[in-house]
Amino acid sequence: MAHSRPRSRYEMANLALAFLLELVALAGFALLATLLPDSWLRLVGGAVAVAAFVGLWAVFAAPRSKRRLKMPMLMWFKIGMFAVATVGLVASGLWFWAGVFAVLVAVNLMLMGYFRHW
Repeated sequence: MAHSRPRSRYEMANLALAFLLELVALAGFALLATLLPDSWLRLVGGAVAVAAFVGLWAVFAAPRSKRRLKMPMLMWFKIGMFAVATVGLVASGLWFWAGVFAVLVAVNLMLMGYFRHW
């Protein structure tokens, strides 16, 4: 999305936070594989989970995607993906960090709306 005005440092900080949250979401998806019984299944499951996240995000949420969802579906898609990542963090025993992640996601998504970065 092209902006005709310069972005403030707060907007840039929020976009950087969004990127970091996407990276944590990748880890959360990979951690879902820790629920699988065998070690080789965990390895394959983690790779598949990460590939699924990357593929879905690239098609439906990436700013330059031709199939990017429109609001409000984009917001619900992101909430769903981040919720699954939060479950992955909780399932691996990272309760505190899952809570921090969830709060940061909520703040980031609210600021995305405020700055009109949808």
